Amino acid sequence: MLALDRGPRVTLLLAIALAARGAPALAEPPPPASVPAAAPAAAAAPAPDKGHGDDAGDLEALLGESVVTTASRSAERASVAPATIFNISSAEIFAAGIRTVDEALEFLGLGLYVARPRDFSTGVDVGAQGVLLRDAGRHVLVMLDGMILNNQATGRISVHEGLGVPMDLIDHIEVMLGPGSVVYGSNAMLAVINVVTKSARDLHGIHATAEIGASPAQDASGNPTTASGTRPGFRYQLSLGAGHRFKVGGTDGEVTAMLDFIHEESQSYGVTPFTMGDAGNQSFLPGQTSWGGNAHHGTMAPSGVLNLRLGGFRLLVNAYQYERGMPLVGTFNDPAARETQSGLRLDARYLWDASAKVSLTSRLYGGYHQFNEASNYGESFWCLPDQPSGCHEVIGARAGWVGAEQQLGIDWLVNGKVVTSVGYDARLRFIDSHPAGYFDLLTGAPSTSVDLPHAQLTTGAGAIFLQQVWRPLDWLHFNVGARLDLDSEFGARLSPRVAVVFTPPSATVIRLSYNEAFRAPSMFELTEFDPTLRITPSNLRAETVRSVELEVSQRVGRFTGSLRGYASFYSDFIESRFATASEVAAQMARLSPSVDPTEVVVNDNLKALQVLGGSAALALRLPAGLSLGGSFNYGRTQTPDGVPDQRLPEWFGNFRAAWSSGEGGYSVTLVGVYAAPRTVIFNSQPLTDSCAPPGGAPGGCRVDSRLDLRLTGAGPVGKVPGLSFRVTLGFDLNPRLPYAITTNTDTALGYSPYPDQPRLVGMVGLRYRWAGF
Repeated sequence: MLALDRGPRVTLLLAIALAARGAPALAEPPPPASVPAAAPAAAAAPAPDKGHGDDAGDLEALLGESVVTTASRSAERASVAPATIFNISSAEIFAAGIRTVDEALEFLGLGLYVARPRDFSTGVDVGAQGVLLRDAGRHVLVMLDGMILNNQATGRISVHEGLGVPMDLIDHIEVMLGPGSVVYGSNAMLAVINVVTKSARDLHGIHATAEIGASPAQDASGNPTTASGTRPGFRYQLSLGAGHRFKVGGTDGEVTAMLDFIHEESQSYGVTPFTMGDAGNQSFLPGQTSWGGNAHHGTMAPSGVLNLRLGGFRLLVNAYQYERGMPLVGTFNDPAARETQSGLRLDARYLWDASAKVSLTSRLYGGYHQFNEASNYGESFWCLPDQPSGCHEVIGARAGWVGAEQQLGIDWLVNGKVVTSVGYDARLRFIDSHPAGYFDLLTGAPSTSVDLPHAQLTTGAGAIFLQQVWRPLDWLHFNVGARLDLDSEFGARLSPRVAVVFTPPSATVIRLSYNEAFRAPSMFELTEFDPTLRITPSNLRAETVRSVELEVSQRVGRFTGSLRGYASFYSDFIESRFATASEVAAQMARLSPSVDPTEVVVNDNLKALQVLGGSAALALRLPAGLSLGGSFNYGRTQTPDGVPDQRLPEWFGNFRAAWSSGEGGYSVTLVGVYAAPRTVIFNSQPLTDSCAPPGGAPGGCRVDSRLDLRLTGAGPVGKVPGLSFRVTLGFDLNPRLPYAITTNTDTALGYSPYPDQPRLVGMVGLRYRWAGF
């Protein structure tokens, strides 16, 4: 029962209202929506956020507490959800100067670490629960109004500009920490992120936004510079949207739509030059004598969302395109090195209320996605034997999927105390992949000595799921569920969950849960092949996690806080290893004649990890419109034999201080992200701070402590109705990023970090709302 998509239902309102009697203290009126909540405590009843459709807003107004849907796929109070869950509201996003979803997760979230939204030498990776992997987001599940956005053939997802969702259309971001496969299947290992759009009630009329930002050029240490050959950066974002409510034959309907366009040309940033050396060093074009100098990149990201609802029917359409430069890949600062993504996602669903007890939600969904990564290499070492002048490399895939789902909900007593949900999900997935295309750099012709890999694959996946909610007492809540996923490529996987929540009348919430989750190997991973270095795996299994969590939250007057601890056990993480002689021999006919058989790699289920960790969050609302808050996260990650594996910072968090003159008035907000020094894993060697080998032993680089600050002022513009502004200044104390590292440099260890993250950023924007129709 996806309550964000249903019309008002009296029985559901009454059921949740009756359940709310067990925690009367949580019904304290929240602060005005324009006052950013000071910390995302999971059960601390943050300021209400109205989901798409009027019913969630009505419930929150009735209960004085956030109503969430992500943990159980049905409406429930945040305090009784079976997992740690928090909301980031649109008011917080605007007041804090947030530009993208990944920034919202870092500056305003709990337990999530992003590395890093503007590291344009690689993609964006999201870490949580003690784990951070270079995986293009495959271990988190991201949704838009309950529609899964992860590519169903590759598992990839972007949470920056490439997400394809206009920020001004977002009502709130709902995040569930920890495993979520019991509800959503594959990829929901670390967290589930549900981006909820505004209803026509909140987007009524026409909305337009224009924002421009700038940043100074940086030298190789990340310091601002005006040296010759450098350039400042700029970024602008334009949005236009509208919402309208209507009736058709007495049936209520609404439509919301928004178009968004982002364009960024980064500041130049200095890269320590590297002089040409042996084969296998950085790629040089003919005539080049060094790799390095001043680099910059560009980004372009148009997107759009249409949401139509008529009675119990809803249609959601999302289209997007994303393109970014990759100046540190292949030949230095080469405009041909770039990543592109585009896609279309659709979701049509119908909610049928058969009776006061029974409802049925039916869905048809599908999508198409393509991605390409291209780069140039000027040396034959990186290319195939008949490409002595270098090559143009292209990696890409086109993927599509279509599926159907039905979920039956039964409220046995019509009071929310005994609720059963059961359903199924079935989908087909298609991929047309070119995992390694090498073309002559001068002529563009493909190799004649080696057949370029090309894979076409169609697979099927299905699931059946069951969830039982039982509330025998006002202060005692049980949630038990299981989901059995069946996949034509890896078999079956059962994901159970057991949760018990205590809500005594003292505004205390105690939550204990056990969850299991998995990530299936993607179709792209199953077919991946590169004739110069990689063979196709023969038997990849699903990655799995088992997790036990305990959370205690408390609300006293203007103070809310939570403590959370967890123990997670990960198995079968997919990583690369050197292939055995027999594995290479079996696929030798497909490899390049010049390949070194001892250097060929293959993906395999290699790593197991154990994590003990926890988090704390607090929020304090002070008089005179002031608020304070923040979060702290800690996790100790190691292999089963006790070897540390600390790719995620051992501790990190955020903080906030805000002042607001009241709803619709002015606000000033300071937010920050902090993190411990972070180890970068390179060739399985731990890296050190100085990039110098300790005692002559192999070592490397470690990124130092992190501190990002952002100060934003926002409010109305004079007496112009519907016009508001925001001005933001951001400062990054340490712009040297974990993944902005190049190999084979002139440094003692052969690699060096590069500061491609803007250290100083300024933004100014205007937002106009005209409710004239």
